[in-house]
Amino acid sequence: MCSTLGLALAVPYIVSYDLLPALIGRSAESEELLVMVQRRIYPSLLLIILVVGAVVLQLKQFRKLYEHIKNDRCEQSNERSLKGVNDEYAFSCPGTWSAVGSSTTTTPTRGARARP
Repeated sequence: MCSTLGLALAVPYIVSYDLLPALIGRSAESEELLVMVQRRIYPSLLLIILVVGAVVLQLKQFRKLYEHIKNDRCEQSNERSLKGVNDEYAFSCPGTWSAVGSSTTTTPTRGARARP
């Protein structure tokens, strides 16, 4: 935790006070740019971290919602097949289709031969 905090404080400081002056030099025009970067590097870094955190949080929530909806559909289709809804095909949970009333689902594998 402490090393992460130290890096979060040290890297922007090194960039704005050491690397950037070495890249653009020290002239009257570049001094204004250096001061502007030095003043705005920490707030902009904070904003970037917050935006990335919000995006990651939203992706996690979307995955949870997707899994929840997928599991609900699976449960509903199993309930329908148990009640005897007379559809030609019913959706089974693992993502395969099976005929209603069949006890097992068979999924053919590549290269499998039928036994006599």
